[in-house]
Amino acid sequence: MASLPLETLPFDDVTDFENADRGFIGALVPGVVEGAEGRTVWDSDAYAFLKADCPDTANPSLWRQAQLASKQGLYEVTDGIYQVRGLDLSNMTLVEGERGVVVIDPLISAETAAAALGLYREHRGDRPVTGLIYTHSHGDHFGGARGVLPRGTEEGVPILAPAGFLEQIEYFGDGYDVAFASHHWPTWGRENVVTFLSAQRDLYAYMHDQTLRLLNDGLTGPEIAEELQLPPALENSWHARGYYGSLSHNVKAICQRYLGWFNGNVATLWEHPPVELARRYVDSMGGADQTLAKARAYADSGDLRFAATLLNHLVFAEPGRTDAKEALAGVYDTLGHGAENGPWRNFYLTSAMELRHGENAALLDTANPEMATALTTDMLIDSIAVRIDGPRAWDEDLTIDLVLTDEGSHHRLTLHNGALTHRTVTDPRTPAVLTLTLTKPQLLAVLAGRAPDSISTAGSPALLSRLFSYVTKADAAFPIVTP
Repeated sequence: MASLPLETLPFDDVTDFENADRGFIGALVPGVVEGAEGRTVWDSDAYAFLKADCPDTANPSLWRQAQLASKQGLYEVTDGIYQVRGLDLSNMTLVEGERGVVVIDPLISAETAAAALGLYREHRGDRPVTGLIYTHSHGDHFGGARGVLPRGTEEGVPILAPAGFLEQIEYFGDGYDVAFASHHWPTWGRENVVTFLSAQRDLYAYMHDQTLRLLNDGLTGPEIAEELQLPPALENSWHARGYYGSLSHNVKAICQRYLGWFNGNVATLWEHPPVELARRYVDSMGGADQTLAKARAYADSGDLRFAATLLNHLVFAEPGRTDAKEALAGVYDTLGHGAENGPWRNFYLTSAMELRHGENAALLDTANPEMATALTTDMLIDSIAVRIDGPRAWDEDLTIDLVLTDEGSHHRLTLHNGALTHRTVTDPRTPAVLTLTLTKPQLLAVLAGRAPDSISTAGSPALLSRLFSYVTKADAAFPIVTP
């Protein structure tokens, strides 16, 4: 991907730092949010290292962005509108009304949301929450709802997830005073807001349309990602830099959206899987030692991308070669240290960690009982269907009916040929071998492996155990950059 050098970026422009500090009222001190049994849920103090100058192990542009995004505290955006920043992945916005305060985006967990609301109330008074708004469905924009509306306090409080909010830049026309969102500091002033939103509009339109133009010229996703360059005015706009999404990454996603995985070159239509492909590459290179030597030569010459490709093949072909793993980890270290894109940096450095220490268990779990209750019955059944061990269930044939009394619905589950399917029935012609009559909360308990009381059962209860004997549990600690 062609890109302007970092030297062209306006590092001497401190406007973003001034905006990020504007309206500061107070911070949470210490900046640690704890959960049950003293477990640390969020630690904003852990980012104190960002006060230092950028080290050689980080991209200066990404370091600057991290310094801005790590600022923590309560800020006044404008009269009656406040934000708590730096206590989670996103910002909580609070809009004061006559009777209380409306909370927009209650963060990702109840603990951080409660801490953010507490910080607001410490400085603005104990206003009740009179409304809750989710801007969209990402977990860090609604997961902490119970932190601002604990059980028993939600009655009469409207909770909104607005439809059609993407069309609202047209709705307000030129009537802008300030633009604020859920991840950054605000932009003040009509002219500045229009400039900001116009650049964002142009960024996505240019990326999309130019990708399709080049796609129609016969270029593939990787080729377009290498060729496409943003106009200098966008390339040098801090808010259009690739800190989270990136031009290279998104171009390939656009191609995937329109064409799918097959690039049209029939050689890629039926390739070997990674291990078998790697063994053949290493053999063609003359063996493991020769492959390692060539990869090191490419790395020494500065071609880290191809060095990573060769070493990746070597690791998959001979996973016991610790020298190959360490060489690849070193390449990923260097690529990660130079990455401007935050997720890319994490990908590289986490991959290096796996090569050196094995796969990493997932520490973040956004699932919670509140989210489960929001799922439809169809979604809950699907969550079981995608965990059926198909080969073990090939010869199974069973039917279970679920009658949800609180929903007034009747669902028939069928396990046949290793596939669990379901449909809504109104007047079943034949009875199921097992029928469960229950409420949705009871269904949640059943799916969690518990047997709540007062469920009406007709037929063979053993059928439920047979069904669950085929349900697997996903293991999040699987290898990615090793076979």
